[in-house]
Amino acid sequence: MKRVFSYLKAASPNHFYFGLILMALGLPLSKFLMSLSQFCMVAAWLANGDFSKKWNLFKLNFLKILPFVGVFLLHFIGLIWSNNISYGLHDVRVKLPLLIIPIMMATMQGLQSNQFFLLLKIYLVALVIGVFVSLWFYFGFSTKPIQDIRDISRFVSHIRFSLMLCLGVFISVFFYWINSGKMSLFYLLLAVFFSVFLLILHSGTGLVIVLVLGIFSVFYMMTQKNILRHPWLLSFLVLFIVLFSVKEISWVWKTGFPPPEPVSKQLIKNGRHLYFNDTLYKARENGNYIWINMEIVGLKNAWNFRTGERFEDSTGVNRIFILARYLSSLGLPKDSESVMQLTDSQVKEIQGGCTNFRFCNTLDPKYRIYQTLWEIEDYQHQGNADGHSIVMRWEFWKAGIHILRTHWIFGVGTGDVADAFAKSYDEIKSELNLEYRLRAHNQYLTFAVAFGLIGIIPILYFVFLIIKYRPTDSERNYLAWIFILISFLSMINEDTLETQAGVSFIVYFASLFWLTVPFHPEIIPVEEKAK
Repeated sequence: MKRVFSYLKAASPNHFYFGLILMALGLPLSKFLMSLSQFCMVAAWLANGDFSKKWNLFKLNFLKILPFVGVFLLHFIGLIWSNNISYGLHDVRVKLPLLIIPIMMATMQGLQSNQFFLLLKIYLVALVIGVFVSLWFYFGFSTKPIQDIRDISRFVSHIRFSLMLCLGVFISVFFYWINSGKMSLFYLLLAVFFSVFLLILHSGTGLVIVLVLGIFSVFYMMTQKNILRHPWLLSFLVLFIVLFSVKEISWVWKTGFPPPEPVSKQLIKNGRHLYFNDTLYKARENGNYIWINMEIVGLKNAWNFRTGERFEDSTGVNRIFILARYLSSLGLPKDSESVMQLTDSQVKEIQGGCTNFRFCNTLDPKYRIYQTLWEIEDYQHQGNADGHSIVMRWEFWKAGIHILRTHWIFGVGTGDVADAFAKSYDEIKSELNLEYRLRAHNQYLTFAVAFGLIGIIPILYFVFLIIKYRPTDSERNYLAWIFILISFLSMINEDTLETQAGVSFIVYFASLFWLTVPFHPEIIPVEEKAK
């Protein structure tokens, strides 16, 4: 028996590292691997023993661990004034990695530099696999139909996957800087590959984060000696992205949102006034109002003749709206004659969900820019936010702020956040349909709703500790800053810590960057040394 315990104790560091490898693979690819990796790490940590040594390491690293453990304890304490204990316990269980992973990472044998680099490379490999699987679905090689572009992210939500890709972009940039020759070029291309996929995924959050961190990276590395190579190239790249973004947004606004065309007199068909005109609905396409000159019976019949589709269900209603928007973008009446004028390629564009003939290429940045601007304008005119990811957040935040007005000191507690939001939507008379009445989609607001001012104060202290105790060695310092910015920026419009994938992503890399041993350049593998 003693031999068994001795073997387990000796092998446990390797088994713990194996758990870290599983987590690096599981984050982009498998929720099961995320869970399994944590069981492996806990088992290895317990088998390793030396708890007196672990206690000393815990005390030594206490302030580094505190932000993560503290957030978990806040959620646990928040159960005290919660009514919905069942939901609260579920939330605490989701947050459990915040407690166990940092403690284990801080009290186990530290990683060597080559082990650290290997984990980062395994993570990049997992991202590449995840992207290729998504592209398999995107290009229609699977028999499973894709109703929404976000569905191509098969293993985790597209939101979490986009954040993982953002980190993958800058881990690739990091390897580009410390390598030379062909490997340097490979990592640069990998960063571009991930960035292009974010464009395919229509991840506005991911693209904004990449842009912000690209600018940050240039300025950061310019302050570091012997790290930044080809600064003129990166500076030009970032400047090009900024100018290109401004140009694209300006072009889309001028082209897709000209002054509205005046409403013409009601059209007459076969000597009868068959056209419906809704002059109160101000949404438009290329300046043409959508619900003007609408002859619904002929429109349906002609579309059915062209495509064989029916309009009996909610999908059909949505198709009418798409068809009406597309015909409006062409400046045509919404009637049978206009439908029959459409080319076969235009019919396919409408069936693919395109609402404006100028913006049908989903790989073109103008497509996402236009959709976003249209959603905002429609919300301003009609107050309609259903299904529009950006403007729905205004409704989420309005509901959250309404809750804070009456629960600003202690919040509503860990378990009552969802219930409080459901009640708040009714109280503010939100026009959102029930299926869209979600939580805050802002982690800071969610914390405030749950814990009030009494909870926000320690969270601000935790943020201070995270920044203060970031790694000081130049390589990990860069990666830590990148990770801080990704995390904090994502929490502006997402509840990053409310899902297993989000919590695991945050706590894994925070532990990896904050709680591993400092780098020792002399033991970095030869192929990874900068020239």
